[in-house]
Amino acid sequence: MEIKAPETTNADILAPFERITIPQGIYNKLSAVDFKIRDVLAGSFGSRKQFEDNLSRNYYYVPAKYLDEEKVSALRYIALFQSKSMFGGNGRIEYYGEITVAKHLCRREIRFPMRRDNGDEMYYAFAVSEWKRLSPPISATFEIVNEPKLTSFFLLQNSTQTYELFGIGSAQQYILLHELRRMYSEAKNASSEHFEALCGLNNGKALRINGKYIEVIDENGNSLIAPPITLSDFARDPRRCFATISAMSGIQ
Repeated sequence: MEIKAPETTNADILAPFERITIPQGIYNKLSAVDFKIRDVLAGSFGSRKQFEDNLSRNYYYVPAKYLDEEKVSALRYIALFQSKSMFGGNGRIEYYGEITVAKHLCRREIRFPMRRDNGDEMYYAFAVSEWKRLSPPISATFEIVNEPKLTSFFLLQNSTQTYELFGIGSAQQYILLHELRRMYSEAKNASSEHFEALCGLNNGKALRINGKYIEVIDENGNSLIAPPITLSDFARDPRRCFATISAMSGIQ
């Protein structure tokens, strides 16, 4: 469905774009999201046994040095990162749970064996109501979670890869990535080498994709990215490529 930016106060998130193809349902959700609020903590594990214990007893814990009271007060959910090295297959985020209780306590007060002598170290422990499964899981091919990372519940529900989960900071960036992926897919599936697609921006720039390159161009059609990003570049490292495209398009 194609949406033209409406002339209302709700048009703010669409203001940078001439036209977009994002589904109406996603647009409605985006209109209500405050991307400054990071209400999901994504955390990893020291061992597979810790993961199994956290999953079976509906809790998670993390060293307090990674958080502060302000960040903790904003949290509503915990998401569990399963690394490729520990769990096999692709790294992924498959489970998440809604926080019911958050406690600031010493490590020795957490009922799971310590791997080192840090009983006095301060931690945050979170109880969750239940663990739910994301279907499909969020793939961690291009960004992993070693130390805890924060994101939003909207992105947890609407991301396919972790670089989106942690790299998108605004509704406009989410829309830009949506349009970029749509155009990239069309370019990969095009039967003609002369394929070209444009996403016009209201700042005189445009996102252009043809059979070889992804470019941000100015009003004269000149590329603003040198060297140009190839389709294979984007396939290999979408995180880095999207960061460049976002910066050069003026959408942050």
